[in-house]
Amino acid sequence: MVAGSLLAVGIVMLIYLGTTFPQAYDKMSLYQARATAWDARQKMILDEKSAGQMNITVPKFDSIYGITELGANPAN
Repeated sequence: MVAGSLLAVGIVMLIYLGTTFPQAYDKMSLYQARATAWDARQKMILDEKSAGQMNITVPKFDSIYGITELGANPAN
């Protein structure tokens, strides 16, 4: 009973991966470019912070898979 349930869950997971992997792989270059831009922005923030800046304005990124950046709210 338990082995059959685990096997069924495993099959469902493999099917899910089989459908999502090609979609993610097609966008891999976009993800890599975003990661590079993210790292550059992080370095800029740390450089400004180490220079004593307290109010740092940073470029905003578009959302990706529903993960969004902070908005224009100055309290953030």
